Amino acid sequence: MTVTASAPPRRPATAMGTWALWTLPTPAIVYVLAVDAVAFGVALLPGPIRRADLAVAALLLAVFVLQHEAALTAERSRLRVSSAQAGQNEAAYLVPTTVYTMATAMLLPPLLIGLSAVALYGYRWARITRPRLDLHKGPGYRMTFNCASVVLAGAAVWTVRQVTGLQLADGMTNLQPVLTLAIAIAVYAIVQFGLVAAAVSAAAGSLTPARTMARALCHHGMEISQLSIGALAAFLLASPSPWLAVLLAPMLWLFTQAILVSRLQAEAAADSATGLLNAAAWHRRAGTELQRARRRGAGLGVLVIDIDAFRQINNAFGTRAGDRALAHIAHGLSAAVREDDAIGRMHGEEFVVVAPCVDATDLAELSSRITGAVRQLDFAAVLGAEAGTAPTLTASVGTSIWPADADSVDELLAHADAALRVAKISADDRTDHHASAPHQRDTSPSGDLSPTP
Repeated sequence: MTVTASAPPRRPATAMGTWALWTLPTPAIVYVLAVDAVAFGVALLPGPIRRADLAVAALLLAVFVLQHEAALTAERSRLRVSSAQAGQNEAAYLVPTTVYTMATAMLLPPLLIGLSAVALYGYRWARITRPRLDLHKGPGYRMTFNCASVVLAGAAVWTVRQVTGLQLADGMTNLQPVLTLAIAIAVYAIVQFGLVAAAVSAAAGSLTPARTMARALCHHGMEISQLSIGALAAFLLASPSPWLAVLLAPMLWLFTQAILVSRLQAEAAADSATGLLNAAAWHRRAGTELQRARRRGAGLGVLVIDIDAFRQINNAFGTRAGDRALAHIAHGLSAAVREDDAIGRMHGEEFVVVAPCVDATDLAELSSRITGAVRQLDFAAVLGAEAGTAPTLTASVGTSIWPADADSVDELLAHADAALRVAKISADDRTDHHASAPHQRDTSPSGDLSPTP
C-alpha cells in the first residue's frame, strides 16, 4: 500500500512560514499538527495533583538534567579525540530519556505527565539541540512531535493504571502487578512506535520506512530495556523505601556507556566523507553476508561502482566541492539499493555493494537502478552552480556473484573489479559481469549484464 502525497500548500513569507514543517507533504503536516493538538488536550485532563507528585516530577527532572550534563562533558571529551564535527554532537542520545518518561507515566497524573515531557524535551532543545540547529532552517517540528508522542504514550500508560487499579505503593505480593507493568510497557512502546512510524511514512509517502523501523530489533530491545528500567524506578520511588532508587544509578551509567560504545563503533565503521561503510567495515559486513548465504544456499552479489569522469568536478569546483558531490552520490546510491544491501566506499569515487539473496536477473536490475540513479542526480545545489550548468555524471559497474564466480569476499571483489575495468574500457555508463565460464562478449549499456570470461 502506498500513500499518495500531495504537494504542501504555499505559505506566506513570515517567520512561521519558513518552518521546515511546511516542506512536508500535506497529509504529514495534518497528521503532525493533529497529534500535537491531541497531546495538548490529553495533557489538560483534570485530575488531583498531590504535593508528593510535584516532588517526584522535580526529582526526575533534576536527575535527568544531571545525567545530560554529564553526557555533555563526555561528548566534549569524545570530540576532542575524534574526527566527528561539533555539529554531530550525540549527547542527547547518550541519555536514556525513555527511562524518565516511563517513570513519570507510572507515577503522575496526565497534567504532570505532559508538563514533565515538555520540561524534559525543552531542556534538551535549549541545552543541546538549539545551539546546533536553527529553528527556522532545521526540522524543529520533530522535537515537538516526539514530545507529543511521549505525552500520548504516557497517557496510555495512565489509562492502564486506572483500568487495572495498579497501586505501586502496595508492593508486588503476587504476579498481577508484574503483569500489569508488562502490559503498561507494551502499551507505551506500541503507542509511541505507532505514532512515530505513521509520521515517517506520511512524510515519505510510503509504508517502507515503517516496515524498516519495525525490523530494527536492536532499537526495540534498547527501548524495552529503557521502559523496564523506568518502570522499576517508578516502583522503587513509590515504595516505602524510595531511596532504593539510588541503586539504579550504576545501571543508568552502564546503559549510557553501552549507547556510547555503540555510537563509537558506528562512527569507526563510517566513511567520513559519505557516511557509508568504510572499506574495512564493508569487508566485515560482506564476510557476514557470505556466511549467511552459505547457510541459506542463496546467491550473493558484489558490485563495484566507479563514477565516470568524476575528476572533472574536482578540477572545476575544487576538492571540497568534490567531497560534497561524493556525499550527494552516496545518498543517491543508498536510495537505489535494496534495504538489505550494504553499500560502502572503497576509495576515491569507487563504491561497493554486497547484495544478499540475488541471482543474475536481480543483479542486472540492481545495476540498472544504480546507474540510473547516478544519471538523475542534480549537482547544481551541492556545487554552488547555476541550474543547468552542473555536470551530469554516470557510473560504470562491475559485478560478480557467489557461488558461480568465486567462493570468498576477496575473490568476488577482484572479479567484480575486473568486470568494472572491462566496462570502463568499453564505454562510460556500462555494466559488465564476471563469469567463471567462457561466454560470448557483448558489452552493453548499464542494466544488461554482459559476462566477462
